[in-house]
Amino acid sequence: MQANLGLLVRGLLLLAFVTTTASLTPPVLEKRPKNVPFGKVPGENRGKQPMEPVIYLEDPYYYVRDDNRSNTEILDHLKAENAYTKAALSHLDSLQDELYKELLSHVQETDQKVPYPHGDFVYYSGTEEGKAYRIHYRKPRHDDGAEEILLDVNKLAEGHAHCGVGKVEVSPDHKFLAYSVDFTGYETYDIYIKWGRDAETLFYVTQDAAQRSHKVWSHLVGAPQSDDTTLFTEDDEIFSADVFKTSSGRFLVIPTSSKETSEVRVLDLHDPQSSLAIVAPRVQGVQYTVEHWQNELLISTNLDGDVNFKLMSVPLHVVLDKQKVAHNSQWTSVFAYDPTVKVASVISFESFFVLSGRQGGLTQRWICGKDTNNSTWHKTRLPMPEAIYSLGTAKNAEYATTKYRYTYSSLTTPEQTVEYDFISNKTVILKETPVPHYDREQVEATASDGTTIPISVVYRKDKKKPEGQPQALHLYGYEAAKYLTKITTFTDFIACAEHLVATKVTSPSHMTCEGRSAGGLLVGAVLNLRPDLFTAAVAGVPFVDVMNTMSDATIPLTTGEWAEWGNPNELKYFDYMLQYSPFSYMCRVQVAKLRDLKTDNNQVLLKMDLEAGHFSASDRYHYNKEKAVVLSFLLDQLKYHLKC
Repeated sequence: MQANLGLLVRGLLLLAFVTTTASLTPPVLEKRPKNVPFGKVPGENRGKQPMEPVIYLEDPYYYVRDDNRSNTEILDHLKAENAYTKAALSHLDSLQDELYKELLSHVQETDQKVPYPHGDFVYYSGTEEGKAYRIHYRKPRHDDGAEEILLDVNKLAEGHAHCGVGKVEVSPDHKFLAYSVDFTGYETYDIYIKWGRDAETLFYVTQDAAQRSHKVWSHLVGAPQSDDTTLFTEDDEIFSADVFKTSSGRFLVIPTSSKETSEVRVLDLHDPQSSLAIVAPRVQGVQYTVEHWQNELLISTNLDGDVNFKLMSVPLHVVLDKQKVAHNSQWTSVFAYDPTVKVASVISFESFFVLSGRQGGLTQRWICGKDTNNSTWHKTRLPMPEAIYSLGTAKNAEYATTKYRYTYSSLTTPEQTVEYDFISNKTVILKETPVPHYDREQVEATASDGTTIPISVVYRKDKKKPEGQPQALHLYGYEAAKYLTKITTFTDFIACAEHLVATKVTSPSHMTCEGRSAGGLLVGAVLNLRPDLFTAAVAGVPFVDVMNTMSDATIPLTTGEWAEWGNPNELKYFDYMLQYSPFSYMCRVQVAKLRDLKTDNNQVLLKMDLEAGHFSASDRYHYNKEKAVVLSFLLDQLKYHLKC
């Protein structure tokens, strides 16, 4: 079936299939066919069981790869594509300006996050009108002392097209600041540090050539970096290492994990003679994370095949016993496994801890602890004011406190910062931005295998129609769709779209879909399967060249992803992945291939932000301008403009 379809790719890449009458000539990408090998190739890492003999797939655009953004031929072509797209969308310039102004009108340009207490100070960050980036501050906690600027990202960004600040951390004695920054958009940060018990010792992680975090170091402030000590090295290329401290500050934690298996080591920072202790050796398929609370380690794990995870514990002395190696057989249950509850993480405080997870498809928080006789565990779920909502994390820098902060939002409630008091058992909203006139509801679609799929719907009350209204469809979640079941992702999404059409909420001519990164793969695959269901689509930095990308171990992070997608160098994965891989070689090649193969009169456009990274522009004003382009495209495809 041939359909008039619009597809838009956001972020680093922008792709559009748009019907137009404009007589423009698109750039042409030269074909240079290459037979790409899948299977065992001498001298290359192709996984543990690569197939023999090798299978070749021809790719005429394999050469269009520029990891360092330095190939002038490719860059010139991309600039030509951008110029072509700009000309094709020139009739939307005024609409884009209107949309940008509208987006900006909903942004409090001068704003401040809720200050969080930490030692003798309160720390916070804020934005100022006209400035693209955040500024980090602190001021004395108990008096009216002057505000102090710790880090002005606007100054840090000077001379850089991209400036993505990752983490900002203050040393335990409040004398030093550590931050990580990415100036390229590649998500490779200049530094990644966690503080030790004092401000004299730093712990950090370095990456190998494939950008896999694999080595944990200890650095003494004031000493040359050549004297740094290697605490741990992860040699398995499927695993990546990390480093952080428990909420109590007592333990340094070094987790190492693949997509399906994990192993954790801890170092007692209160004991100068301590050494790294393994919480439990890695077992294929067993995942776990740890948090310290009182005399125990709390462990979130899928042990015993409990796929939704459960909370367990192990006494500290068992893990720290230097005469024995701890094992997961020594763990005991905190709360019995409940298959209707997804256990995600734990954050601890001196007198209680908070369990985060999901139930009924919604994020939840449980306040937990032990009875006064210290023998019986208990938990209480925090109630929420709306039926459909989402919870997030807020900064909780202090361990010896009775208050816990989190964020709350819903489809109709912008993010709030909320504080729960363990003593009074009450919550208070610390910051909110109300938005009137919107309502939401939840409906359910049925997948081809009978699984119920929840769909959250939000709409303007005064604009809702009995049927056939414009609808933007997004998807998240994939646990039951990995490896040799990945196609379930696409059929589930199609089931949701079909349900919305069948119930007359919308129609194909009024419906768009959106996905980003792996969600871009979803968009590409779904449009191949059912292009008749949508009139436009947005795909951000889409992961659509699954075959070539996942076969090449030299591409950063690929080997770790084998544990989620499968390795196309193995025959069983090769055949299956080939069924759904939308294109051969990244978004910029999709355009060339689509133009070459399409039989309709739709126009194909490519728009790439050459200065941004995977998560779009770091400059908040530039980000909104790019968003205005996306919205103008969708409104134009829906023939609504600003009338709706």
